[in-house]
Amino acid sequence: MFFSFGFVNYSRKDNLAVARSTFGPTYMIARSAALVLHFDVALVLFPVCRTFISLARQTPLNGIIQFDKNITFHITTAWSIVFFSWVHTIAHWNNFAQIAAKNNLGIYGWLLANFVSGPGWTGYVMLIALMGMVLTSVEKPRRANYERFWYTHHMFVVFFFFWAIHGAFCMIQPDFAPFCISIGTQAVGVFWQFWMYGGFVYLAERVAREMRGRHNTYISKVVQHPSNVCEIQIKKENTKTRAGQYIFLCCPAVSIWQYHPFTLTSAPEEDYISVHIRVAGDFTTALAKAVGCDFGKDKDASKVVGVSGGDGSDVDPALRRILPRVYVDGPFGSASEDVFKYEIAMLVGAGIGVTPFASILKSIWYRMNYPQTKTRLSKVYFFWICRDFGSFEWFRSLLLAIEAQDVDNRIEIHTYLTAKIKIDDATNIMINDANADKDAITGLRAPTNFGRPNWDMIFRGIRKLHTPAEAGVFFCGPKGLGSTLHIFCNKYSEPGPSSILVWYPIVPMSADFWAGYISGAAGILIGNPLDIVKVRLQAGTYSTSSSLSSLSSLPVSLSSSPSSSSSFSSSAILRRTVALATGAAAPILGYGALNALLFVSYRQAEEVLQPGSSAGLQDGSPSSLTTTWLAGAVAGLATWVVSTPTELIKCQAQTAPTRTASSPPSSWAIARQVWTTSGLRGFFLGGSVTALRDSIGYGFYFWSYQLATDAWRQRWPADDGSTNTSTNSQTAALVCGGLAGIVTWASVFPLDVVKTRVQAQVQTQTAALTSASSPLLATSSPPRLSTLQITRLAYREGGLAVFFRGLGVCSARAFVVNAVQWAVYEWIMRELGATPGLREEGVAM
Repeated sequence: MFFSFGFVNYSRKDNLAVARSTFGPTYMIARSAALVLHFDVALVLFPVCRTFISLARQTPLNGIIQFDKNITFHITTAWSIVFFSWVHTIAHWNNFAQIAAKNNLGIYGWLLANFVSGPGWTGYVMLIALMGMVLTSVEKPRRANYERFWYTHHMFVVFFFFWAIHGAFCMIQPDFAPFCISIGTQAVGVFWQFWMYGGFVYLAERVAREMRGRHNTYISKVVQHPSNVCEIQIKKENTKTRAGQYIFLCCPAVSIWQYHPFTLTSAPEEDYISVHIRVAGDFTTALAKAVGCDFGKDKDASKVVGVSGGDGSDVDPALRRILPRVYVDGPFGSASEDVFKYEIAMLVGAGIGVTPFASILKSIWYRMNYPQTKTRLSKVYFFWICRDFGSFEWFRSLLLAIEAQDVDNRIEIHTYLTAKIKIDDATNIMINDANADKDAITGLRAPTNFGRPNWDMIFRGIRKLHTPAEAGVFFCGPKGLGSTLHIFCNKYSEPGPSSILVWYPIVPMSADFWAGYISGAAGILIGNPLDIVKVRLQAGTYSTSSSLSSLSSLPVSLSSSPSSSSSFSSSAILRRTVALATGAAAPILGYGALNALLFVSYRQAEEVLQPGSSAGLQDGSPSSLTTTWLAGAVAGLATWVVSTPTELIKCQAQTAPTRTASSPPSSWAIARQVWTTSGLRGFFLGGSVTALRDSIGYGFYFWSYQLATDAWRQRWPADDGSTNTSTNSQTAALVCGGLAGIVTWASVFPLDVVKTRVQAQVQTQTAALTSASSPLLATSSPPRLSTLQITRLAYREGGLAVFFRGLGVCSARAFVVNAVQWAVYEWIMRELGATPGLREEGVAM
């Protein structure tokens, strides 16, 4: 989006005409890529500021932004920096070639520009530092040598330093003032103006991190567990933890600089914090050795190998030693306190994902047996899925302790072993398990299940046993298993006979917000050219017969002579491309926000109208479809405050090129002129008809999409024979979304025609009074006509047919835009870990 804005801006900016004629399109590409890079650098440091993220979680923004995805956002921004850095570099290769060619310097001149000029050599230093960080950050190299990743990642200091002087050489000057200067604050370009936001927060974060790490902290006990697991118990002053959080641990005896994250395995009710460390890499091996662990002896037994501040009676004297100092930064992370908001909790841990449940299970046990405050939680089902229980002996010991003290069986444990078992081992298990009170493998009262859980049967059984009640599912493990659990959550999240919700999975509001925002912007980028045609047909600036040739005639007013040979030059092609984006700036920003508000409002309205429906209704009954329509209508009405000014600016921008001989005005110029002439009220011209159109239209939008997806599920079921469409959701989203777009516009098209004429009338009335040199909107214009007056005039002009002018173009645009929009929405929802779909059944929302 920023790249598009930059490209349009640099291709039309008056003081860059010489640069454009010298370098061609690659000059605009390089500058636009630099704009995106400046935006990225303003954001890339925020996600790694742990204190900032923790504070942000405590604000109302936590319901909109998924702060737990901070590292994902950091990685995404970093890849954007990598991509646009190469776009910027490759574009400048061509620009340097143009300079060398115009000065007859050949390859020698190209090399000089690349490696001797200030922008050239600083750019390559930045690129080397960037690629060094990237190549050691991808998963395999990072896991192979974390220390190498940690140290090379600090090359960001080199990257930022040379970026600060990269733009200070003023290699390309504008045609007229303001010029680039080499003294004062402008001597370091504009980099610092973008970097300062995240940069200063990051510097404050590093200072705070060092101060927190220096608090009085010491290791109270070290326990060596089987399977190369080291438990470190730490006492730190002024530390409050919550279940499921993590800390960053530094041991100066190993490395004074390295802080590594570890999940807390202690409960908040305990007087210490503990971590269980699997000794595998260089850092963990060195740390285990520093605290006294020796896995070469007594591998199969747990023992205390270090203690501080106690009597040390249970410590092996031969291994007793002074324990090293550690620094602790944290705790951080979103707490799992939501588990206590439900009557029934279902916890699922798979593989290494079982670690955070140590803290959660301990806290549950403490609260259920020694309640400090009232809790709704009455029953916990814990599912442990693992290929090798031997790697988690310490966790098995924890479960044994919990089970032994849980006399009321409030915590029900189910274990699943997914590894293939040899015949001899299976025989031994059967012999030892016969008539035994405890399981032969885990020692728990609950037997070990072999293979993967049958989630369908498990969910059905819990729902039947606890109806009516509210239950929450908490999961940590592989993404694939998480998607499976999400599907079954939705499948069994329907009202029971008493219309009481028995399952209540919460879809994060932030997922709807960002998926809606990005998908809305993507739809506008694709559909803007056809939208220009539709608006001009509705406003009466195009005749129906000219609609087929309208795309090619858009930039006529930009060319000095339509018949001249210059219309086929690269600059003419560029101008035509720019014209196709006329009025796109306001919709991209406005419709992004509108779409975000729309999906969030729809979700909330549906939940109010029919509690539990947003969690996953299964049927396509008339009552649920009625709820869908009403929720869509409410959501459409909620978007009025965004859609009215957005549509106003778009309509006036898109009708302007055919009215004047000058270049079409930008969205920003129109917004300024509206504010100057009419103030805030001017942005809501046509607001009543827009609100009516949106309310009715979005009601049919969601209703028709739900109807289409229900029919799709019945006609093309999933591979397993169910009506879930997770296997072909992209196709379903494209087809059903496109059809929903056509139905929506067909239902409100007459209202949209009236709305367009109401909002375009200022441009129409003033066009005849405005010359090329006069303001865009005249300060004195004829009185505006009311909605009713415009409706009457339109009917007299062409009868009922005028209210359907442009419906064909609009239908084509609606199918393409909404198909793309729903497909993008579904993809983003899945990437954010939220199941898409109006009823959350794997169908695009």
